[in-house]
Amino acid sequence: MASFRPQYAIIVILSSALLFWNISLIAWKELHPLNVFISNRRYVSYKRLENPKKCVPKKNIFFLKNHKCGSDTVQNILLRYGDNNNLTFLIPERGTSFWNPVRKPFSKERVKMLPWAIFGDFNIFCVHVRFDPHEIQAVMPPDSVYIAIVREPVSHFESTYSYYNLFKKYGMTLRDFSLMNKTFMFRKNIGFRERNPQLYDFGVNGTYTQDTGFFQREIEKLDGIFDLVMITELMEESLVLLKTLLCWELKDVAFFKKNVRSDTWRENNLSWKEGVGIRAWNFGDDLLYKHFRLKFEKQLSAFGSDKMQREIKQLRQINNQIFLECVSNVEQSLTLPRPLKHVSNKVMGYRLKPGKEKKRICLQVAAVSTSYVSYLKKKHYRWVREKIQKYTNITLPTAEMK
Repeated sequence: MASFRPQYAIIVILSSALLFWNISLIAWKELHPLNVFISNRRYVSYKRLENPKKCVPKKNIFFLKNHKCGSDTVQNILLRYGDNNNLTFLIPERGTSFWNPVRKPFSKERVKMLPWAIFGDFNIFCVHVRFDPHEIQAVMPPDSVYIAIVREPVSHFESTYSYYNLFKKYGMTLRDFSLMNKTFMFRKNIGFRERNPQLYDFGVNGTYTQDTGFFQREIEKLDGIFDLVMITELMEESLVLLKTLLCWELKDVAFFKKNVRSDTWRENNLSWKEGVGIRAWNFGDDLLYKHFRLKFEKQLSAFGSDKMQREIKQLRQINNQIFLECVSNVEQSLTLPRPLKHVSNKVMGYRLKPGKEKKRICLQVAAVSTSYVSYLKKKHYRWVREKIQKYTNITLPTAEMK
């Protein structure tokens, strides 16, 4: 009779425990809410590509309005489309964004007390917010299209440094800041806009992190969520791909560039060395941009160069037609009347021709985002009153943009 050997029993027990741990880990990864969400997003994107002939205009859209990435331009397109098609927007009751408090991502709890929560599902979410996939998923329809935009890190940080007056905080120009040794800054309180600000909007805090692997893992998660990440430097190409993804028409993505700074507030022609310093400081944003730029170029290749150039040519013709019909001058925004007036003295705006101030398309494309969101808020209030008073004969005034 063979003798019992305790070491064999220990080996069996350890092997069983290890097998159970591996199975549990796999199950956790598969069933983790974020991984399930990402898996569903990839499936939805695949099904859209699988049935190109069954193209129905999309109305449920989440747009991550990244700061200083040309996002006002894209937002204006979404605001117009939703306005023209009487879609519902997830907009705050006070202010024109969900950005505050800046240190916290978006929470679905902020939606429950909104007057227009009675509508149920919202169609479009396109105001500033710090991204949290769980919370956004909880307030948007399951078939929503997720889009975002990123910008080349050097030009993005130059815009951020100027627009938010970081030169006052540091007492130096961007050129000097880019070349200085910033190691000591990790021992100080760095603002969220001062390092990797694009990732911060995406919900990734890369202010103090030096771990490349951490950034790459977070970027891969984002890649699994967003159907399209547009590129600021390729705005026309981005809008053609957006139009195609949403099954819209080219006229729906006609645009004027919004929130553009005047040359007085730009540090142009940064040297190669200065650019290296900025990318090194924002190396998380650099990884983010390189990842989605490479993916975007693959999407362009799949779309076809000749087809893209034809679409861009048509888009430019539509833009020029609207500009010639509506605009008399491009000038400092503060000189303009509302709703064309921006709060900053650093940006340019569009003065409309006499008699065109009331023409719908002219007012829509020239309006600044804060005025447009405020107008849509009034429109939503009116809908709420109509829903509550639907059995009365009260006639309600039409909302106007002011």
